[in-house]
Amino acid sequence: MFYYLYDLYFNHLDSLRIFSYVTFRALMAGLTSMLVTFWFGHKIIDFLYGLKFRESVRDDGPKSHEIKKEHLRWEDF
Repeated sequence: MFYYLYDLYFNHLDSLRIFSYVTFRALMAGLTSMLVTFWFGHKIIDFLYGLKFRESVRDDGPKSHEIKKEHLRWEDF
């Protein structure tokens, strides 16, 4: 969308030339995805935790893995 606005106003504002650079657009895409992850990541984790979306632990595995049947998150440490 920004690129189309850039094409529309290219002759009027020379500073909009930055949107034509692939590196700028890649950095902005990375920044946008990082912000979306920070805002919605915890909600998605809580939603999946509520669905009991967990990894199963084998019954024939080591006894130390039995403790890990309950889901531990990083904030629990």
